[in-house]
Amino acid sequence: MSGRILELMDQVSHVWEYLSQAKSFITCILAQNPKEQTANSLQGDIEYIKRTFRIYQAKDAK
Repeated sequence: MSGRILELMDQVSHVWEYLSQAKSFITCILAQNPKEQTANSLQGDIEYIKRTFRIYQAKDAK
């Protein structure tokens, strides 16, 4: 693979790691207060980003 592709794959890996960390943090906040509206909203945003990214991954794999 070209160096650019490897670089992009590395960046994608970091994005997934950051999303996972954010989701874990939000889960902790919601465990303390399930009615926390901002955390609920952020959790939805993260899931949307992950779902959208998976759709684009699937399209590229075809």
